[in-house]
Amino acid sequence: MNNTPKELQIILDEQNIDKNDAQKLVEAFGGPFEEVGDILATYTNIIVTDGSQREEIKEAREMRLKLRAARSTVENKRKDMKAGIIKEGRAIDSIAKFVKESILPAEEHLQLQEDFAKIQEAERKAKLETERTTELSQFTDDLSIYNLPEMSDEQYATTLKMVKESHALKVADAKRLEDARIKEQKNYEEAQAKLKADKEKAEAKLAIERKKSREAEAKAEAVLEVERAKYREAEAKSKAREEVIAKEKAESEAKEKAIRDKAQADKEASEAAPDKEKLDSLSADLESFRLMHMPVLQTAAARGIRDQVADQIHETVKYIEEEIKKL
Repeated sequence: MNNTPKELQIILDEQNIDKNDAQKLVEAFGGPFEEVGDILATYTNIIVTDGSQREEIKEAREMRLKLRAARSTVENKRKDMKAGIIKEGRAIDSIAKFVKESILPAEEHLQLQEDFAKIQEAERKAKLETERTTELSQFTDDLSIYNLPEMSDEQYATTLKMVKESHALKVADAKRLEDARIKEQKNYEEAQAKLKADKEKAEAKLAIERKKSREAEAKAEAVLEVERAKYREAEAKSKAREEVIAKEKAESEAKEKAIRDKAQADKEASEAAPDKEKLDSLSADLESFRLMHMPVLQTAAARGIRDQVADQIHETVKYIEEEIKKL
């Protein structure tokens, strides 16, 4: 095997093949592989870049055909060698199957005879476990802590009694807790109902108070609006009065100035005038007094008295003027 190609030797070593079998494989496949070894080492040197390279193309064809022949030889040998191995494997399998099918039934029968007592005991324990599990499961959910098939009848009886008592206590505790829960729920519902009733009563009272408050606010707003209207009316009247007074004052001041101017002129002219002119001057002075010295009054009653005096002075002035005409 010293001439075994390196690559084949690595494969044989990895597969842990017996030396004799390995030698057979080398003889069958090593020869063809060695025949094309030079080609495998140099085939990449052939590179065709132009159709005129006839020598390179011819050499490439020759190498390819040699490689194909070597590969076909290896493939045919593989099929031939494996066919024999497959037949031998089938024969081995058939013989082994016959032996197994012949021996196994006898083996199983004898095993049953050998284990008869064990099987009977196992069946008894399985039945006992089923019965005890069914009975105990009525009182507990956790049976994993009990080795039911291995208990003696006395041990099981003690265990059953203990489990029943524990279950009874749990049932009693559960009932007590449930009764307490029901009572607590009832108390809670009654308290909630009372709270709801109190809340509704308080809300109704608050609604009435809010309604009264809104009504009082509306009433107060109405009263305030009336007062505002009165104030606006009084303010308007006051403004109108002020305008009237201002107008009367302006007119009075204008008349007074005119009378003063006339009186001054009349005075200057009357100093040497006869009685007629003096009476005429008196008339002018009275008219001037009526126009200039009448006070500005606030109330209608006072203004009525003032206007009556003014009318009398005016009548007096007219009387003097009429009498002067007669002189």
